[in-house]
Amino acid sequence: MTTPDEARQAYTTRPPVRMGAPSAGVNIYRIGAALAQAGSLLTTYAFFRAVMVGSELPLVIAISACVEFVLFLGKKLLFSARQRQNGKQIAIPSIALDTLLNAGGLWPYVKNIAASPPAIMLAEALALRDTIGAIPALIISLVAGYLLAVAPHTLWKAGE
Repeated sequence: MTTPDEARQAYTTRPPVRMGAPSAGVNIYRIGAALAQAGSLLTTYAFFRAVMVGSELPLVIAISACVEFVLFLGKKLLFSARQRQNGKQIAIPSIALDTLLNAGGLWPYVKNIAASPPAIMLAEALALRDTIGAIPALIISLVAGYLLAVAPHTLWKAGE
């Protein structure tokens, strides 16, 4: 039989439980970061596709990828502890611009969100209008755009 002091000692000396990504094999946070970055790239592409009407598809893809890469590097400065102080001048505008590009790419789809089953359900249950106005669509687009701008870096850090 163990004494209370022995039990306390055994409890405090056991290895800590690691919260977050599993240690063996697949890192789900890194996968999530890659998917969020792909979403950010797709919404940036949707923005440039809408703006660059009549341009060749490879040009639109190249510009979207280059802009997204530069913004990725700019945002990375804020999420890097070593470069955070010196990188704020680039990182914060990079997040703001990426948020706007993502929101612009999402805008055509968010305006039609009222036709989605969850929106119909909420509208019927709460006796709301069955359309979405410009201001709520703008807010949804900006919030989703911001999440797409910062999620890749936040999720990547969570997987470390």
